[in-house]
Amino acid sequence: MKHSASFAAILAVCALSATLAGPVRADDAKAPAVAARPDIAVLTKRAEGGDVAAERDLGLAYRKGTGVEEDDEKAFQWLNKAAHAGDAEAEAELGDLYYWGEGTEKDVNEAVRLYRQSAEQGNANGQNSLGWVLDRGEGVTHDPVEAQKWYRLAIAQNYAPAMNNLGLMYDNGAGVPADKAAAVKLYQQSADLGNAYGQYLLGTMYDEGTGVAKDQAKAISLYKAAAAKDQDSALDRLGQMAEFGTAQSVDLPLAFSYYKRAAKLWNSNSIVAMGRFAYFGKIDKPDMGEAFKWFARGAMRDNAEGQRDLGIMYRFGDFLPVDSEAAMKWLLKAADQKDSSAQYEIGDMYTKGEGVKVDYAEARKWLTLSANAGDDDGQYHLGVMYENGLGVKQDPVEALKWYILSANQDNEDAKTAVAKLRKSLSMFDAGKADAAAKAFKPAD
Repeated sequence: MKHSASFAAILAVCALSATLAGPVRADDAKAPAVAARPDIAVLTKRAEGGDVAAERDLGLAYRKGTGVEEDDEKAFQWLNKAAHAGDAEAEAELGDLYYWGEGTEKDVNEAVRLYRQSAEQGNANGQNSLGWVLDRGEGVTHDPVEAQKWYRLAIAQNYAPAMNNLGLMYDNGAGVPADKAAAVKLYQQSADLGNAYGQYLLGTMYDEGTGVAKDQAKAISLYKAAAAKDQDSALDRLGQMAEFGTAQSVDLPLAFSYYKRAAKLWNSNSIVAMGRFAYFGKIDKPDMGEAFKWFARGAMRDNAEGQRDLGIMYRFGDFLPVDSEAAMKWLLKAADQKDSSAQYEIGDMYTKGEGVKVDYAEARKWLTLSANAGDDDGQYHLGVMYENGLGVKQDPVEALKWYILSANQDNEDAKTAVAKLRKSLSMFDAGKADAAAKAFKPAD
C-alpha cells in the first residue's frame, strides 16, 4: 500500500535520534522527601495535631502514593497547611500542584509565588523550580540569567534536577552560549548522584558523540541504569536501539518490552511505537484496531508522528471507514509540527481531491514544504508537478532535480522517473539538474 512508505519513514528517523522529549522535570526529578513506607496512621495523627513537618510529609505521601493511595486533593490539603506555616519544601511541592493543576485549579502565578518563597528560604527544590519557570518565561518574564542563578544555588546543595536543567541550557544554547562540554559535566554530576534523568541525558551525549567521544556501549549502560528506575525516555531509546539494531543486534521482542514499559509511563514516542508494532505486525499478526488505539493515544498527547499516523489510517480506511475530514484534521496538526510526511500526505490529498477540492497550488505548497525537509515522497510528487505543469510552470529540469533527490533515498517511482526523464533532456539540462540536486540541503 502506498501509504506504508509514510509509516516506514519513522524507521529512519527513530534509528538516528536520541530523543530529548518529555518534561524537563521528569518524575524522577524530585528528591524523595518522605520515608519509603511511612506509618500513615501515626503521620495523620501528628498532622491533625498541627505538626508542620507531619503535614508536609503526609501531603507528600498522598502526592507520591507512598504508603497510601495517591490522592492529589488530600496532597493539596496537607501541603497547603504546611506551606501556610512557612515550610519551604511544602511551598515548593504546593507550587507544583498549582503549576500542573493537580488537586486544585491550575494557577501558574500562584505556583511562581510559592516557588519564590521556597527558594528565598534556601530550599533547593524551590530554587530549581523558580529557575525552571524563569528559564521558560512561565508566569514570569523570561530571564535566563536569573534562572541560572537559582539553578546554581540549588546545584550548590547537590540538587541533581538543577544540574539537568542547567545542563540543558548549555546543551541547547538556550539563554547561554551552547557549550556541550559544560552540559556533559553537569549531566555527569547528576548521574553520579544516581539521578535517572541525568543518566539518560548523559547517555544521549555518549550515544551521539556530543561533547564527549562517542561510546554507544557506555550510552547503553547509562540508559539501562536510568531504565531500571523507570525513566521513560531511556526506556524509549533502548527500544529504538533494539528495534533498529543500533550498537547491537535487532531484537524486536526486547524492543517491544521496552516500548511497553515506556508507554505505561505515557512516553508518547513509545506509545506511537506500540502502534507501529501493531500496524506492521512486527512480532505478531498486524492488528489495525490495536494500531489505531495506540496512534490515537499518541495523537492526543500531541505527538506529531501519532497525529500523522492516525491521519493516514483515517485517510485510507485502515480499521475505521475512510474519513477524509478526520484525516485532514490530524495531518494538519502533525504538519504544524513540521512533520514532513504529514505535509506530503496533505499535498497528495489536494492533488487527488480527497475531502477537499482539487487545488494544485495548495498541493504544491505542502509538497514543497515536505520536499524541502527531505521527504522522498514529497520530493517525488513535487517532481511530478513540475514535469507535468500542475499548479506550476512546467519545468523538466526542476522536475529531474526532485526526482534525483527522491531516488537517492531509494524511492522506486523516482528511480523510474529519473531514467525516463533523462532520455528527453539534453546533457546540459540534465547536468543542471544534477548540480542542483547535489547542492540541495534539507531545511531545518
